[in-house]
Amino acid sequence: QVFAAIQQATAYGVTVIEGAANGSINLNTADLYTGSWSSYKNLATEDAGAIMVGASQGANEQKIDFSNCGNRVNTFAWGQGVVTTGYPYGSYAWSGSTPQTPPNSDANSYFINNFGGTSSAAAMVAGAAVLVQSRAREQLGYKRYLMPTKMREILVGTGEAQEDSGCQIGAQP
Repeated sequence: QVFAAIQQATAYGVTVIEGAANGSINLNTADLYTGSWSSYKNLATEDAGAIMVGASQGANEQKIDFSNCGNRVNTFAWGQGVVTTGYPYGSYAWSGSTPQTPPNSDANSYFINNFGGTSSAAAMVAGAAVLVQSRAREQLGYKRYLMPTKMREILVGTGEAQEDSGCQIGAQP
């Protein structure tokens, strides 16, 4: 159902950014799609049109061990140590010796430095896609935009290649 929804969205011109997930799985593994996974789409051979995002070990352009990978993964971005807004709850608090306190009494103004995985990576790639789309609209005129396949082509074609890890996570926009 999700695969069909992504196909429909991209057919209508919606750029879909999708985290490849954090399972340490090579999506090219043929026997992955047998047994209990036989009802799943074979992501080594089928493409719904989304831009799939893997995760790297920060700025070093190497696949982080828990990121899924494979020939269907198009792009990657930082998958660990990402600083973002957050709320100091459980493991989602500032990691390190100097906790960051809010600059005022607003509990919503905390920051965390341990966001990661393909979730953080997908958010970064989505940001890059928004910037590319904004520039395209500026050049092409209002109400004109890049189709999802063109967006993928641009992000992959102009990105920085990953350092070889034996399993593809694409290019970093």
